[in-house]
This record gives sequence, structure tokens and C-alpha cells, in this order.
Amino acid sequence: MNKKIVLTLLLIAVSFLQAEETVFTKSGNKILLKDDNTWEVIENSLISSGTTFRQTIWGMTKKEVMGIETTSLVEGSNENNLMYTSKVAGKDCYIIYFFTQDILTSARYFFTEKHSNKNDFILDYNSIKELLTDKYSNAIKEDVIWRDDLYKDDFSDWGLAISIGDLLYFSDWEDDKTEIHLVLMGENYSITHLVDYQSKEMKEMTEKIKNSNTLNDL
Repeated sequence: MNKKIVLTLLLIAVSFLQAEETVFTKSGNKILLKDDNTWEVIENSLISSGTTFRQTIWGMTKKEVMGIETTSLVEGSNENNLMYTSKVAGKDCYIIYFFTQDILTSARYFFTEKHSNKNDFILDYNSIKELLTDKYSNAIKEDVIWRDDLYKDDFSDWGLAISIGDLLYFSDWEDDKTEIHLVLMGENYSITHLVDYQSKEMKEMTEKIKNSNTLNDL
């Protein structure tokens, strides 16, 4: 075979293998997908049309996020997350960044407001929902779900119903890069109010690695 043809075929083969092993994220990161299902950032460019959560971009490294986030870092943050204390819309909360092998894949606002009247948590939920609607337009899905309708006829007890797991509120939004989930739920007389942000692009890869790690533990 002509040497020139052989060289051309080899170059095509190498290009194909590289395409199989690397992923370019929308944030500009070039990620190497290894055979053992681990990731490695081999090229990082923060050229982007905009941020995806606060001032960060999906695919950033932990070090990059720490260089951007200006609120107070909480002791106890680990290799898989960074936690900060702050206020959002005047409400106390934790800001949590989640990483998979040093890649930012999701984030959360976990509200820590305390209320003696549990119905005030519903007011908090509605105020955050209004802000998210202003930013992302109407929710693509939302519902108020009664698992047990014992307190359904008395609105003054709805906060109690949430705290014991009888009532759940949720709303979902999305844009081209991110899924957003607002949730108000409870258990054992404690109420959880949070907003989750999940990178669409990283979601499948994150699940693949989690599943692989689970199989390795069997």
C-alpha cells in the first residue's frame, strides 16, 4: 500500500480515537474520559455565553469556584462539595457546589430560615418561585401533592402537613444548560426548602460514573 495512504489512514484512526476519548463542554473545558470512568480536565477555557449558577460555569474545577465565590466557606467542605453561608432574597441559606472528580456538575440553595408558624415556609417557597419565574419564565412543571389529605381542608395546618410528609410542593424550570428544581417538603416535623441546579451536559456522565462506582462496590 502506498505510504502516503497508510499515513493518512493512521491519522484518521488517531483522530477517531481522540474523538471517542474527549468531550468539549459548553463552558469550554476539554475533558478526557478515561477507560476506568474517571475524568481529567486537559484543557480549560472559560469562554462562555454566560454563567450557569451564580458567577460559575458548569465544568469549572473546585479551585476555580473557590476563586469566584465570595461568601463565607463552611468548615467541613470536602473533595465532593463546597459549602458557603449566605442570604438569597433575604433568606438565610447554604450555597452548595457539587463536584464529580473535580468537575462542577450541580449546585444547591439550601434554605435555613426558621419559622414558628410552619405556614411561613409556604410563603418562602412562593417568593422564591416568583423570583425563579421572573428569571426562567413559567415553570415547565409544578404541583402540590397530597400524600395524605388529613389536613387538606384547613389551610392553617398546611405547614404542619408539609412537616410530617403529607404535603409536597415542587416546581421545575430549565434553560439550554441547566435543570432547576424548587422543592418544599418535610419529614418528622422538619421542613426542607431547597433549589437544585443540575448541569444537563454533565448529568449523563455523572450518572455513568456513579453507576460504575456502585458496580465496583458489589
